Amino acid sequence: MSDCRKKSVLLLKGDKKENMDDDLFVSMLSQNGFEVTCIPVLGFQFVNLDLLHKAIYHPDEYSSLLLTSPRAVEAISKAVADKELLHSVWSRKPTYAVGSATQLSAENIGLKVKGSESGNSEQLADFIIKDLSIDSFSSTSSLFPCGNMKLETLPNVLHAAGLSRIFGIFQSFWCKFCFSPSAEIGVPWQP
Repeated sequence: MSDCRKKSVLLLKGDKKENMDDDLFVSMLSQNGFEVTCIPVLGFQFVNLDLLHKAIYHPDEYSSLLLTSPRAVEAISKAVADKELLHSVWSRKPTYAVGSATQLSAENIGLKVKGSESGNSEQLADFIIKDLSIDSFSSTSSLFPCGNMKLETLPNVLHAAGLSRIFGIFQSFWCKFCFSPSAEIGVPWQP
């Protein structure tokens, strides 16, 4: 007798898409007869949203907004209820974003971004350096909402280019990465 049970696969990853059928890993494994369960191993806890809220509503204190992930945009969205006001407040300032996913997230809350074709923080920093004229750039800081796991790449490249005094990046830690509660839940495993 043949065993008709599907083999199970646990993917230790978050489901980025609303529809799990659109996930390439899930789709390929399912097509090959596997039952797939995704278990997110990281969770996100938004913190300091009150500080981010205050910063967003004081754009005169910042020369630009730097977004390096869709989570940064999500934090802004949670900190600011009025998206029209967000757009009107920040439309006069350059907003820079890494990648198309961050750009799409930012556009969904009314922000117009530059630099989204950059694939990482170093490329975004290079874009910012080329995009800005030091003479036309104010001496205020840039607002850089970031999480506790962020790398120092963006601030370091801008500093190395001599923009550290001009840029004085305000880093708002809005997101703490932690092990997901679902990762601690016992999932039945049958080899």
